[in-house]
Amino acid sequence: MKDYFITMASVEDEKDIMEFIDQEWSKNHILAVNKELFEWQYRRGNQIQFVLAKSQSDKKIIAILGFIMYGDSLKEDIMLALWKALKGKSPFLGVELLEYLIQKTEGRVSCNGINLKTTKVIYEFMGFQVDCMKHYYRLADKQEYKIAKIHNKKIPILRYHYNSKLIQIKTKEELEENFNWDYYNNIEYFPHKSKEFIIHRYLHHPIYDYKIMAIIEGTKTKSTSFFVMREIKIEGISILRIVDWIGELEKILYLAEHVDKLLEEYDAEYIDFLEGGIEDEIMKKAGFIENKKEDGNILPNYFEPFECSNVQIWYSTKYKSKFAIFKADGDQDRPNLYKG
Repeated sequence: MKDYFITMASVEDEKDIMEFIDQEWSKNHILAVNKELFEWQYRRGNQIQFVLAKSQSDKKIIAILGFIMYGDSLKEDIMLALWKALKGKSPFLGVELLEYLIQKTEGRVSCNGINLKTTKVIYEFMGFQVDCMKHYYRLADKQEYKIAKIHNKKIPILRYHYNSKLIQIKTKEELEENFNWDYYNNIEYFPHKSKEFIIHRYLHHPIYDYKIMAIIEGTKTKSTSFFVMREIKIEGISILRIVDWIGELEKILYLAEHVDKLLEEYDAEYIDFLEGGIEDEIMKKAGFIENKKEDGNILPNYFEPFECSNVQIWYSTKYKSKFAIFKADGDQDRPNLYKG
């Protein structure tokens, strides 16, 4: 008989999970010390979005697997997050947690930001597709760049025009009014995010100021695609980051009409876009170029604290096709420095 059991977490486990993160994952981690952020990310009513392994004898937590539901139930798409098992227990304890969750979700599971050294082999063994996100960017035409390190300056000519307009969505009511949800709910690509999740994730974030930018084509009255953008400032210098795309993936082309205007409006050095699953040709036609090692350019990924280096982000998914992942999926676009 095993000396531990696996269970879904409840609100009664919240304090113990935060303490486990602090003691076993990372001391003073923001999710261990900022209760508001922890509950915003993981609490759903009386449930906490974690699978736990607990000792039979004292009911103490010995392993955790966090996840983020994109809908109202485990039968819809989810993204994995924190995953940690104490050493010296079962060598496959972490895998048991994942298997437990997969059984409850019917396999609609993905993870953004996997550790190549510790979890890549596990994901592949369990039938996940593993790949690296591509980092695309577009520079503003500046004499010098202080956040990016540019040794090979390239700014593609924008050749595509679609007669679209861009509007910012600031409230739930504006999102209802300007976005065609019926159309979106019939688009078949994954993961699929519910209206309620999108509102919670981007309009009700406790720390970040996300900007939802809807693209409206020609004479249409409602948008079928929007992107989510965040401005990042380092010592008064701005960059823009597209962290999510909702709607038709092909409409990413329409960014070609708007990226330079956004760069000018925010006086930003560049705008970047991390993604997995989008056709390269779509990104190129939208005016972006891929950040490739041979160009010698640095487009930082870490800003809390700032780290001037290129960083690869790997992901895994049970989906074999019709899958697209972005920077804000899962636990990637999250505050890292606690501000009390």
